[in-house]
Amino acid sequence: MAPGWVVVLLLVKSAVTQEEAFVVSERCMKDTNTFLWEIQQDKPNEYVVRMFDAFGKMGSNVEAGNVNQPGAPLQCRSAVGPAFSGKYCQVFLRQGAVQYFVGICVPDSCGEEDVKSLVTQNKLQVNDKSMVPPLPPILNNQSDQEMIMTHCLSDRNAPDASDVSCLFVCCIMVAVPLAATLFTALRKLEQSNKVTSPVDVSSSNSLNFYGTMMTNGTAPSEMNGGTTEQNYSTPSVLCFPQSCVYGCLQAFSLQTTSQSIFSSSSSSSPHGGYSSLNGIRVLSLLWIICGHSAQFPVINNLDNYKTWRRTVESSSVYVLAISGPVFLAVDSFLLLGGLLSARSLLSSIDKAEDNLSASLVANYLFKRIKRWVQPLHLFTMCLTISLISLVPWGPYWFPFIDTMMDCKSYWWANLLLISNLIPVHDICIPWTWYLSLDFQCYTTTPLLVFLYRLNKRVFIIVAGSLLLMTTVASAVVTALLKLPVFQPSTM
Repeated sequence: MAPGWVVVLLLVKSAVTQEEAFVVSERCMKDTNTFLWEIQQDKPNEYVVRMFDAFGKMGSNVEAGNVNQPGAPLQCRSAVGPAFSGKYCQVFLRQGAVQYFVGICVPDSCGEEDVKSLVTQNKLQVNDKSMVPPLPPILNNQSDQEMIMTHCLSDRNAPDASDVSCLFVCCIMVAVPLAATLFTALRKLEQSNKVTSPVDVSSSNSLNFYGTMMTNGTAPSEMNGGTTEQNYSTPSVLCFPQSCVYGCLQAFSLQTTSQSIFSSSSSSSPHGGYSSLNGIRVLSLLWIICGHSAQFPVINNLDNYKTWRRTVESSSVYVLAISGPVFLAVDSFLLLGGLLSARSLLSSIDKAEDNLSASLVANYLFKRIKRWVQPLHLFTMCLTISLISLVPWGPYWFPFIDTMMDCKSYWWANLLLISNLIPVHDICIPWTWYLSLDFQCYTTTPLLVFLYRLNKRVFIIVAGSLLLMTTVASAVVTALLKLPVFQPSTM
């Protein structure tokens, strides 16, 4: 008897829990009933018409992949009634093998759980017809809709402390180079005016030219007596700080940085540069740009991806869209990074008289961080966080806003350059995983160079083992999880 009563109690508890899960709040249910009642009137109020018209409806070309029904978020939010206003939500559904979302407009008194309950219990009906109908049988042989999740667009994304802080950092990082550029331009203009202006010959022996020396090595201040030396003592004290400030500002100015960016000359290293690397960089960038240009529209908002897939796979230019070279582009950059990092470290060792010390390795890693890895990376991360509260979002905002919200939780992974070690759906700016991986590989260069200098056979064994382990691990994971080799097969 005891086991029987236990089973009965468990069933009752499960039923009660399930019933509680589908309970709609009293305020939400009242406003929803008012909304549904107004729809059926001969002359419904204007805000009710707006809310009803903002619901997503099935479009054409469903067979080609146009299954999402976004609706009209702005129209929904513009509906303001005496008791409630419109609130735009998205309901993510699964019907057979098809997954899609439907945009709905509900009273603003309803939360996400209320919306889920309203759709699950089929409460949103007008004349016994659901306002979130399933796909018709002619397009989908499964009529049952399975709820995946709901997500509502908040009325206003008010900036919090993190948004304000990140926006302030972005403004500083933009203002400093602009101020430095303006200062450098004014300084050069002032110097050019001094050079072009006529100079009196008699003044060349005076103190108008600071730092000039006589032919016998005697400074002009020493020849003109104590009064002159006293008058010029103040500028000599301020010279060092002024030169330091000017040097720092000049380093941030566009006049200085653009020279290296737009320079087409080879490396200034005494060993010379590798001109072939430029071609490899161009091809790698070509694959990455072409691949992402084709991939992102398909993932985000392409409404006929099945047609796109058939067209792309049968086209001769498929190799430029999403194909093997696209997925090897990152590998080519890693190959270049390994070559250049080893070359840079070996060059530093030669300058240190063939001495691989801890201070040299620390300086080697610090230069890498200071050079390009973190400044632009941190600026992008701060800009992403600050944009959350400033940019208005539409019906396709959900994947992007979810990615940006991860920045507030996992920003430390980007700061420490370990973002590739956390789940991909939690990474702040997912494509920055490459920076973390590149820097981690960069940190292994001193160890491999040390093994190379210690014993070349040991180096070959270690390097070969690492290469074999990564290759086997990738093959095993791909086989066990049945991962696709190229992207279109996953769509």
